[in-house]
Amino acid sequence: MDQQPAETTTSRASATAGSFHPSAAAVIYLVAFVTGAIVMSFEMLGSRYLNPYFGSGIYTWAALISTVLLALTVGYFLGGYLADRTASPTVLAVTVMIGSVYLLALPSFAQAILEFVLAGIDDIRAGSLLSSLAIMLFPVTFLGMYSPFAIRLLLSSAQRSGRVSGAVYGISTAGSIVGTLGTTFFLIPTIGTRAITLWLGAIGVACGLILLALSRAERKAGAAAAALLIAPLIAAALGALRGHLRNPPLAVPPTVRPQGA
Repeated sequence: MDQQPAETTTSRASATAGSFHPSAAAVIYLVAFVTGAIVMSFEMLGSRYLNPYFGSGIYTWAALISTVLLALTVGYFLGGYLADRTASPTVLAVTVMIGSVYLLALPSFAQAILEFVLAGIDDIRAGSLLSSLAIMLFPVTFLGMYSPFAIRLLLSSAQRSGRVSGAVYGISTAGSIVGTLGTTFFLIPTIGTRAITLWLGAIGVACGLILLALSRAERKAGAAAAALLIAPLIAAALGALRGHLRNPPLAVPPTVRPQGA
């Protein structure tokens, strides 16, 4: 008798997973690309947040890379566990939106956190690592939950598990490449750290709202609406970014650097 609720939950998750219309699956793959781009774009931005306080040396980059890897590790485990319990586009949408809302709020408190750490810790290695964890661990963990959760939603049979897993991680990694190069080569030199952070959060929230559309009872209609929405939303975001080219960059203001940075 005690196993009945668990079996019911598992059966509902199985019924949800892999039952998407092709257009809905395409949206899930597309959001995997976008979330991958957001994660790596934010990692590049992390250097801009930390550099004025801890320098741009190897310790800062080691802290940033380690924090992102830790967050992705936690996110992968949590995403897989949560997906097995409730394979729902709504839950996936909430995880994306939580991480994205954090990005929207980050410029309002990042400087206070960094100054607090700088004042309390003299060691540049410990200070850069703690600052990186404080700023980046939370949102990247939630965004890192996407890939294993998306695989669970898309998987319709064990025979397709390899192709689905490879496609999700491959598309996400392709997005990470675009996010890395686009942020460092184009966005940071032109519009600055604060503006990029806000737009990453806004795009992430838009993706979360699109995923919510997939949880509607009529999946085909929801997927069609999502497909129609995602293109203009991303286009509007890119247009707004181009509009910022005429304005001075909004970056984290430099403060006192620690000795030895």
